[in-house]
Amino acid sequence: MKKSIIIFIIFILSGITLFSLSSATSPINNNNNNNNNYTNITQGGTYSCSVIDSSKYITLNDISDELNAEEGQPVKKDIFLDGVKVTLRDTTGNNVVTLNTDKSRELSQAVNPGIYDVLFEKQGYKSVERKNIEINTDEISFNRIFMEKDTTNQSDESNILYEFENDQELITITGLKNDLSSIVIPKVINGYPVVSIDSFAFSRCSSLTNIELSDGITSIGNGAFSNCTNLKSFKLPEGLTFLGDNAFLGCNSLTNIKIPNGIESIRYGTFANCQNLKDVQIPDSVTNIGQAAFSHCTNLKNIQLPQSLTGIQPEAFEGCNSLTNITIPGSVKVIGTVAFASCTNLEKIEILDGLESIKFKAFYNCSNLKSIFIPNSVTSIDSKAFDLCGSDFVIHASNGSYAEEYANSTNINFKEN
Repeated sequence: MKKSIIIFIIFILSGITLFSLSSATSPINNNNNNNNNYTNITQGGTYSCSVIDSSKYITLNDISDELNAEEGQPVKKDIFLDGVKVTLRDTTGNNVVTLNTDKSRELSQAVNPGIYDVLFEKQGYKSVERKNIEINTDEISFNRIFMEKDTTNQSDESNILYEFENDQELITITGLKNDLSSIVIPKVINGYPVVSIDSFAFSRCSSLTNIELSDGITSIGNGAFSNCTNLKSFKLPEGLTFLGDNAFLGCNSLTNIKIPNGIESIRYGTFANCQNLKDVQIPDSVTNIGQAAFSHCTNLKNIQLPQSLTGIQPEAFEGCNSLTNITIPGSVKVIGTVAFASCTNLEKIEILDGLESIKFKAFYNCSNLKSIFIPNSVTSIDSKAFDLCGSDFVIHASNGSYAEEYANSTNINFKEN
């Protein structure tokens, strides 16, 4: 049994019309339903209601939820009727009658016969309006009023999919019911705290432009927001301690990000291919920048590496074409393979004392690189570390250092630091 809505207008002796809105049950007849994208809730139905004069009423029939069922598949979702607001407006635009449906009451109000606009509204759905409806002595029927889901700016809990974490009373967000443009993830759902975003929870939500996460969230899983190509506004929660692989891979509309203090590792591909990312703030809690973490962030201009950093993994900044200079803190021991390769606008690199090793092709094809300052602590530079860095490239280091020896063996210009 499913709920439907009946609207009656009944003429009484005074000439005033009684506008009545009631809930009633109706059986469903699935015959002759050729459109699988809609649910017809009243087809073949009968109604239980009180009618003084059955020839003088308005019937609101077939308010239906527009659903995106797969082609050829029947719609199985329950209909949404409760919570519909019906408003009658006169020719001057004034609201004359407003009735709100629910499961338990019958609502009615007197209204004069005349010409009205009738507006149907429900939270989370696009409104439907029927204009210039004459409420008089004749039977009037609104047939098949379909209310389409509104996927813009919805942030209520009803749109959020979640599950309990490891049988505990903690919630992990697993996705959205609808492809929304904006969503707020609350601290608590149904009394239970929200603590994490599951792997791939919002992956490929191409309509998503803004999301707000509560500070209670401590973990964002692998690929959680990957390929959200229109995501522009995003603030990582202050309590975050884990940020998964490829978490923001391919978020091409992100322009800046502040990583909260508490994250220790920016993992594999976390911000890879975020082509409009310009500014990244990394806190002192970060000790490792993982493989391909910022690779091909082609507009990345400003990044300051923290003194806590100990490792820059392979491909970490590969193809970051807009970087012009970088300072490697002395806490870093190894610059990984291809770590800064093809950073074609990189001009100056300063390495502070403490680095030990520069790996294979670490600065390969940095075609505009003019100079690098290498400290005495460096004892290993792999082959082709500075290949295709241009004829004007100069290694600055101390006389007698390993860096001088490397420069001489590879015919790279050398200048005493």
